[in-house]
Amino acid sequence: MAVSTRLLRRDEWLSGGKLKYNDPNLGIYKYDPQIDKGKLLSNFNFEQQGELISHYFGAKILGVYLYLPNLSFYESVLKEFLRNPKNAKLLPGKDASFFKG
Repeated sequence: MAVSTRLLRRDEWLSGGKLKYNDPNLGIYKYDPQIDKGKLLSNFNFEQQGELISHYFGAKILGVYLYLPNLSFYESVLKEFLRNPKNAKLLPGKDASFFKG
């Protein structure tokens, strides 16, 4: 199941966020814990990285039920980020050396 953090309308919230919308702009934010299992944080684009971090926070700190089933996925993807959030190699793309200051 792909996950997105856009605000849910009341009917979406009551359905557990399972209502579908045809919004092509949401694609840049989507990831799928089953398909993306084993990927590194650097394999995701900036938008997806932001989503992963916010969903991890929602599950781990806030206990948001929608994100709790994927907590082990978030911890796996964010393992290196949680160890060292300043690691430039975690930025999107294969070579982030141009970000070093």
